[in-house]
Amino acid sequence: MHKVYNKPPHNIELEQALLACILLEGGKETMPLCVESDIHQDVFYSTKHQLIWNALLSLYKEGVEPLNEIFLTEQLNKTNELDQAGGDVYFIELTNRIDTHIGIQHYIDQVREHYLGRQIIRAGTRLIESVYDGVDGQELVRKAEKEVFGLTRKTVVSLNPIGPSVTRVIEAINGARVNRQGAISGVRTGLYSLDRVTGGFRPGQLIVAAAGPKEGKSSLMLRCVDNTALPEEGEPGGVLIFSMEMQTDELTERLIAYRGYINLEHIKEGFTNQDAELVKAAHEVEAAPIWINDTNLDVFKLRTMARRHMSQHPNTKLICVDYLGLFERTSRKQEERDRYEEATRECKKMAQELNVPVLLLAQLNRAGRKEGQRPHGYDIKFGSGAEADADKVILIYTKKDGSKQVIVDFQRNGTKGDIDVDWTDYCTRFDDKGQSPASLAAKQPEQTEVDL
Repeated sequence: MHKVYNKPPHNIELEQALLACILLEGGKETMPLCVESDIHQDVFYSTKHQLIWNALLSLYKEGVEPLNEIFLTEQLNKTNELDQAGGDVYFIELTNRIDTHIGIQHYIDQVREHYLGRQIIRAGTRLIESVYDGVDGQELVRKAEKEVFGLTRKTVVSLNPIGPSVTRVIEAINGARVNRQGAISGVRTGLYSLDRVTGGFRPGQLIVAAAGPKEGKSSLMLRCVDNTALPEEGEPGGVLIFSMEMQTDELTERLIAYRGYINLEHIKEGFTNQDAELVKAAHEVEAAPIWINDTNLDVFKLRTMARRHMSQHPNTKLICVDYLGLFERTSRKQEERDRYEEATRECKKMAQELNVPVLLLAQLNRAGRKEGQRPHGYDIKFGSGAEADADKVILIYTKKDGSKQVIVDFQRNGTKGDIDVDWTDYCTRFDDKGQSPASLAAKQPEQTEVDL
């Protein structure tokens, strides 16, 4: 005999306890934990609790402290949802359910478990409907795989030290590790000619660096990462990277190739005739104070994670975000332009709050710009936010002959400038003009035989 289930999985008491933890503690520690654990409106089964969560989240975004019954009541009054959320009497009832917020992780885990159960039911229902709709068998299998992947993808995100990633990359090509010296100390790009124009990246600044697809924006970021975390002189500074385009291992491959002037394709294919360079570059990258998150995030969750990271690693000198177009929406109805503008605005706030430069990568529109044509700041997709919020806008220009130029298109307190650079394609590396291995080799005088 089959069981009959009338209601989807849920537990009202656990939801109440989770919300009570936030109200009891005031949200300072509990709200960041909830955001990082991907708590959102739909995680709650009760409509009351969905409204309460949304109100608490709005207050948290506005920086209201502490999150308590008084501010919660005011917020719900503003949206005319106080009665639907149970009223202030219900909020007092919530806080009386538990004595301490210490068990919040348990409540988060359990509430998410019930939410996952509801999602599985919905996914199963959609698949059953597809069967009855006569969907092709192979298409149905692909649809099932997509549904399962959507349920199993990472939701609780973390920041990973780069060391283990180096190990995985080197094991994949039977290599080993050691050390290679970097370039300039401080929060600089490592391109001396560019640093002379910009004065370096200063705490609190938002720097937007943009290029067309596969034209070097991630490579410019890695130049900055290397210079900060692996300086030639002085103490290394930590770097936090939010990489929404490349996975951690791919980013690690790029950094190793960059440092050792190693052919990136050879690393990917598992062989190279540059073992010594590989060993040296890998060892130093492994020891570098670099943390990477490679999951897709909305800008609000990114700010929360960066804030927590900075409290644990105050020596972090640079935050990199790759890239602007990949931020998730912060609401279901958010328009694409609003998403871009919100992202640049929040990244600027993050730079100011944490007193650290934020390097935000962006993509240039190809539409309306011919190949080899000089780019401008307005070529950034939905670039009004970038131009309004950025302290510096840097563009990468690939000329018709394949050579590259770094353009300082805008500085809030500085001049514009065009900087010719060397580009080594096989390791995707920028160098000052005349300083790449190929340029230096070309400068060497030819050996001539001398009769004795």
